[in-house]
Formats: sequence, C-alpha cells, structure tokens
Amino acid sequence: MRSLLPYCFSVLPLFFLPACEQEGDAGLPGYVEGDYIYVSAEASGTITSIAAAKGAPAAAAGILFTLDDEAEKLAVQKAEQAVAEAGARLADMRSGKRAEEMAVIEEELKRAEAEASSASSTLARYERFFKQGGISRQELETYRLNAARASNAVEEVKKQLLAAGLPSREKQAEAQEALLRSAEIASEEAKIILAKRTVLAPADGTVTNVYYHAGEWVQPGAPVVQLLPAENRKVRFFVPEYLAGDLHPGTAVHVSGDSVAPFDARITYISDNAEYTPPVIYSKEHRSQLSFMAEAIPASPDDAARLRPGQPVSVRFR
Repeated sequence: MRSLLPYCFSVLPLFFLPACEQEGDAGLPGYVEGDYIYVSAEASGTITSIAAAKGAPAAAAGILFTLDDEAEKLAVQKAEQAVAEAGARLADMRSGKRAEEMAVIEEELKRAEAEASSASSTLARYERFFKQGGISRQELETYRLNAARASNAVEEVKKQLLAAGLPSREKQAEAQEALLRSAEIASEEAKIILAKRTVLAPADGTVTNVYYHAGEWVQPGAPVVQLLPAENRKVRFFVPEYLAGDLHPGTAVHVSGDSVAPFDARITYISDNAEYTPPVIYSKEHRSQLSFMAEAIPASPDDAARLRPGQPVSVRFR
C-alpha cells in the first residue's frame, strides 16, 4: 500500500501556518506598568498644607506638602544667636580688652602709684626717726615692707594694663575658633531640618494619589503623596520560551493597543524564571504556554507620558 507519510508531512506546515500568522498578527500580550514614587516626610508632624492634587502634574523641586515648623524656626534662631555670640567672643579675643575695661585698669594703676608714693614718703620719714632713735628697727622694717608691697602692686597693675592691650593668647583664640565652627555647623543643621518641613517633588511626574489632608498628623516615612514620573512607565509583556533565547536588553520592539497609540520601545529586562501563563485578564489563549516576563521602556518620553498603568498592549518585534 502506498505510504501516506510524505503527504502528512507536506500538509503539516499548512496546518500550523495560519496559527503562527494569527499569533504574529496579535503580537505578544502585555500591559502598562508603573514604578511609583511614594513621597514621605523624614520627621513626624502635622500637615499644614497640601499643594499636590490627585491627577495633576508635579514639577521637580515643586512643593508637594508642608509640615508645621514653629519649633524648627525657633531652633534656627537659637543656632544663629549662638554663632553671633561665638563670633563676637572671638573678635574680642583677637582685638584685646575694650576701652571701658582699659580705663578701669588705668584707674587701678593710678591708685596703686599713689599708694606706692605715700608708702615711699612714709618710709623716708621713719628712716629719719630711726636714725634719731625715735623708733625701733622692727618698726622700720614694717614700713620698708609696706613700701615694697606698694611698689610690687604698681608693677602688677602695669602688667595687667600691658596684657589688656594685646590680643588673646593664640591657643585660646584657636579654641574659640573651634567653638565658632561648631556653632556654625549646628546652625546649618537647624536650617536643613527646617527646610525638610517643606517636602518637594523628587522628579517631574503625575500625582496619582494623595493619602493625607491638611491638619492630619503623619509619622516619619509614611507615604503622603504617590507620584509617577513619565520615565517610570514601562510595558510588561510575556515572551514564549522558543523566542526568549533570542532576546536581550536593548532589543527594539513595537507596541500597540486598543487605547494606546503605536510606539517604539526597547527591552530593558528579561526574567530568568519561566512562568506558565501571563495574567488571565489579558490573554486567555496563552494560559498553557511557558513564557518569560520581559519589560520595555518607550523610546520617546512623549510616548511614555501618554501611557496609563493597566492598559493592555500587544508587543511585536521589529
């Protein structure tokens, strides 16, 4: 009997060709995904204002929300006052005593010189008395000691006057400089803490959710605003096992969908782990197919900005 094998093998390609063409026309199933940024405050506090509106665009470095900052403002004032005091003290050390203090020391010198002059005159008189036998040697030595003390007092005040006119010692000035730098650092830290009470957008994007309202208390790290930058929108799709080996990051693809204008993209990621089916809501006919999840980003920022997470798409290879 004539063999039917050649006939069967000649028919097989015709049988599978429509299925392959249908899969190629439909493309690979996928959907739009977004990597959201959850913006929070570093410290707890009461929200005083919310500038972000759900669905509205947000510009990088634009204000999203603010927290109460009265305590932080007072801390800045206190730190700035400490800087001013440390700076004034250092300037005083570098310049010597003030004019008022110099005048006080000069008055002390005048009194000491007058007392020394009086003690010297008294000693001269009692030395004459001693020669005449009017006083004992012990009494004379007492007057000599008083005159010497008065003279030493004059020398001490002169030294104080000289030191008051000179800048402070270098080591003391260096220590004061260190205190001034420490006060300046504390002031900068207080200003940084105050600035963080106003929370800014880290990038351009769309506000997709706002979790708190003005007047509510938030804990540190609690998300207040959800933000989706255009560059964080991507296409996630599923590649059959027999195609996965030929793809790599950088491969160009073409994306289209019922509610998505066609655009070009490039693959940025291919999973190392196989999956048995993509999400059922996007493709029922592939649920038994072994596949690998892949991600691609639009080549144009404008195309990325038009995407909405959750939109179903089809991906074809260029």
